[in-house]
Amino acid sequence: MKAKHPSPEGGAPLSFEEALARLEKIVQALEGQELPLEQTLALYEEGTLLAKECGRRLDEAEQRIRSLAPQETAGSGEREEQDEEEDSGDSGLPF
Repeated sequence: MKAKHPSPEGGAPLSFEEALARLEKIVQALEGQELPLEQTLALYEEGTLLAKECGRRLDEAEQRIRSLAPQETAGSGEREEQDEEEDSGDSGLPF
């Protein structure tokens, strides 16, 4: 189930996917059209708020993932070094 969060405009709540889709539409509108200054500023402001909100949600998701698998994250570098040694053929044996 998607978590709903308030939209930056204070309207109906948007899921992350809805916020990202709206942000993409705003970028397309700003890049592809000659808009009046006020409309351009309003879209830019809305896009900025959406970008911050999407970034915040991604940060939250990353923290949740890290809290679910702290051992995997902490020990992954050590395991990668062991894999590299095995791949290089350097087993530490003289022959």
